[in-house]
Amino acid sequence: MTSEKLDNGLTISFIQNVDFEHNALALHWDYISGVAQERAGLCSAHMRCLLQNLKNQITVYPTLEWEALEVSAKGNLISLLPATEDLPEIMDWLANGITSFELNATTWSIVQVEMKAELVERGAFSTIEPMDQLMRHRLFSVQHPYGEIPNESSVSNIQLEDIRTFHHRYFLPNNCKIALCMNADNPEARQNVETAFGKWKARSVPVSSVMRPRVGRNTELAWITSDDKESLTFQMGHVMRLKPGNENEWILKALATIIRNRLQSIMKAGARIEVDFESDASMGRFIIRGSQLSENFMQICIQEALNLLQQMTEELPSDDELAQAIEQLINEYGIHLMNPVYVAEMAADGNSSDHLKSENEMRNSFNQVSVIDVRRVANNLLRPNSLQIVGTGPQELGKALGNAIDSDNAMDEYTLAGKLIEPYSPAPGLTSNYIFDSYYAACGGKSAFEDLKSSRTVVRMDAEGGTVFTVTTEKQYGIGFSSSFEANGQVMMENVVTMEEGFKRQMDINQIMSAREYQRLKPDLYAARFLHLDELRGVTEVLGTVETNGTIQHVVRIHFEGNVVETLFFDQTSSLLIKSIVERSGAAGQNKTINDFDEYKTYDGLTFPSRITQTTNGRLVELITEEMRLNVRINSDTFNRN
Repeated sequence: MTSEKLDNGLTISFIQNVDFEHNALALHWDYISGVAQERAGLCSAHMRCLLQNLKNQITVYPTLEWEALEVSAKGNLISLLPATEDLPEIMDWLANGITSFELNATTWSIVQVEMKAELVERGAFSTIEPMDQLMRHRLFSVQHPYGEIPNESSVSNIQLEDIRTFHHRYFLPNNCKIALCMNADNPEARQNVETAFGKWKARSVPVSSVMRPRVGRNTELAWITSDDKESLTFQMGHVMRLKPGNENEWILKALATIIRNRLQSIMKAGARIEVDFESDASMGRFIIRGSQLSENFMQICIQEALNLLQQMTEELPSDDELAQAIEQLINEYGIHLMNPVYVAEMAADGNSSDHLKSENEMRNSFNQVSVIDVRRVANNLLRPNSLQIVGTGPQELGKALGNAIDSDNAMDEYTLAGKLIEPYSPAPGLTSNYIFDSYYAACGGKSAFEDLKSSRTVVRMDAEGGTVFTVTTEKQYGIGFSSSFEANGQVMMENVVTMEEGFKRQMDINQIMSAREYQRLKPDLYAARFLHLDELRGVTEVLGTVETNGTIQHVVRIHFEGNVVETLFFDQTSSLLIKSIVERSGAAGQNKTINDFDEYKTYDGLTFPSRITQTTNGRLVELITEEMRLNVRINSDTFNRN
C-alpha cells in the first residue's frame, strides 16, 4: 500500500493485488459531529442526501451506471466498485458531487419522508439494525453521539440549511482519505484522483470532542418484545477506554476468538455467535452477538456467556486454545484481504489500517502472546458483572431472564420499533397537581408548608455499617440554607445555597460550587418544592399507576433543564411519597440515584420522612433524621460570603 497527500490535505492510498476479483474505491471523512439532540438523525440525513445528489448527477456521465457501481454508505464512509476504464469519469463525478454539494428542497423532502416512514415501521433507519441502535443507546446514552435514537420529531426538526452547513463543515479534503484497490497496474490512477480532487479547497475542521462514556456498575437487561420463538437474537457488552493501535489489540482479538469458540461449542446447529472488541479513534466496546437461537436455548446461552466471561478473568486458557485462535484469526483476515471492498474501507478509515497486516506481520504480532497475556488482558478489560444485555423474544422469556441475571431483578421492555414500554397503567383524569396537592395535604396542608419560615435538621449519614457524617442543615425557606458536614466532632465542610448562588465553605475558606451541584441542591430552598416547579423549570407528566409490593402507586415524571429527570412514586392510599428516581446525564456519563422514603414522622404539625435510603449507581447511604425543629431563629449572615 502506498499513500500520498495532496497540497489540500487529501490523503490518497493505492493498493494493488492481482488476486482482487474487481476494483474498489472508498472515501472516509474523519469527524465526530457531536450530539444532535433535537435534530438526532442529522448525520444520516446528510449522507442520504449526498448519495441522492450523486445518483441524480450520474446522468451527466453516460458511461456510468448507478446500479453497476454498487454505491453504499456506512456512517461517514462511502464505497463503490469502479471499472478501470471508467476511472477518470468516476473521479470527476465524485469530486463534483462532493465538492459542489447543493441540496434542493424537493430532494430533502423526499428523503425526509422516507426516513420518517422507516422510523415508524422499525424504529431505526433502513441501514441500521434496531437492536444495534438500542445497544449503542444503552452503552453510551442519548447524550453521547454514539447513543442517539432519532425519532419522527427529531427528523422533522432537521432543516435544509442544517444539512448544507453539516456538509460544508465536515466534508473537507483535509479530513478525508481516499483508498483505491486495483487488480492491475494503472499509472494514470493517481493523476485521475489529483485532477478531479485537486481544486477542492481545504478549510479548518472543527475539533471533535467526545465525552467518555459511563462505565456501568451493574448488569442490566433491555428486552424487545416479539412473538418470534424460533429465531431469537441477543447482544451483550460493555464500553471500553480502548483505541486502535492499543498494545493489547491483538491479544484482545485472540481472547475474543477463544470466547467465541467456547460459546460455539455449546450452541446448537444453525445458531451463530460473534465476539469482538470494536474500537475507533475515540473509544472501544466489547460485544457478543448471538442469533438464530430457539426460545428454550436463549436463556441457557446468555447464562453460559456470563459464566464464561467470569471464568476468562480467573483462569488461563490452554496453549492449544490460544494456538487454534491465532490460526483462525490469520485465516479469517487472509480471507478479508482478498475482498477489495473490505481493504478499501479499512485503508480509507486510517484507524483500522492495522487490520491490513500480511500473514507474516500478523504472525509476528502474535509471537510474544502467551496464555498469561490473554488472562491478564481479560482480567483487566473484561467486565463480566457490568454488562448491558439486549435480547428479543416473548415477554415471559425476557422476564425470566430479568429475574435470573439483572441486578435489580427487572428489565426495561421495548417495542419492536425500539420505544421504551413504561410499566404503568393509564390513569385517565389524574393530574400531577392533584397528586402533589394530596401529598402536601397528607403531610399537614399546603398552606402550612408555604407558611413555614425556617427549620433546623440534624441528619445522620450512615454507610457501610458506620456513620460517615452528621449533617446539620439550617434553612430559611425562599432565602437560603447551609448544610454543615461534621465528622469526629469537627466540621469538615459546609454547602451554602441561596436563590442567587451556591458555594462551599471549608476551614473558613469559600470555594466555588459547580453549576451542576447548585442545580441539584437548589430545590431544597422550598419547603414544598413540588409546588414551585415553575421557578425550578420543571415540566411534569403523569405516567399512570403501578402496582408493586402490595400497593398501588401514582407515578409522576418531572423533566428539568440540564438533562435531569426525576420519577416520583406516591402511595395511592396514603398519598405519601414512597420513592424517587433521579437520572442525570452529563460529560461523565449517566448518574442514577434512587431514594426510598420511610418512617414518616410529624414535627410541629408537619410530616416528613425520617429515614431516606439513597442508592447512587449501586452505592447505598442511609439518611436518618435525629432532630428537626421548625420555625427556629436562623442567622441570615450564615448564607453570606464572608
